[in-house]
Amino acid sequence: MDLKHKHISNDGQLTLLVYQDGDDWIAGFDGYEWHTHGDLLVPEYGDSPAIAIDNFVKAILENREFIAISEFPDKRSLISVIDDPQSEKELKLPEETLTIRTWSGKKD
Repeated sequence: MDLKHKHISNDGQLTLLVYQDGDDWIAGFDGYEWHTHGDLLVPEYGDSPAIAIDNFVKAILENREFIAISEFPDKRSLISVIDDPQSEKELKLPEETLTIRTWSGKKD
């Protein structure tokens, strides 16, 4: 798997990585399990996995996608890109601290 791009948010809180593994393109946050594959983003973001992952990453970097950061008392944290901030807020667990933000750090 080859690292193709590394993006660090201006506040230094997030690092978004893009990898290529053969024909597979993968984007995810450094140190966290959540990730997505380019073929899963077709056709919403483009007509090929490479174009779709590129457009998806651009959408994140241009603050057109929301990022959920869930923190738990056991020091576990989860980060993911989400579609619906309101649904995430409604599904939040009582012990969870939820932050919804954009790449620039603007909180929802």
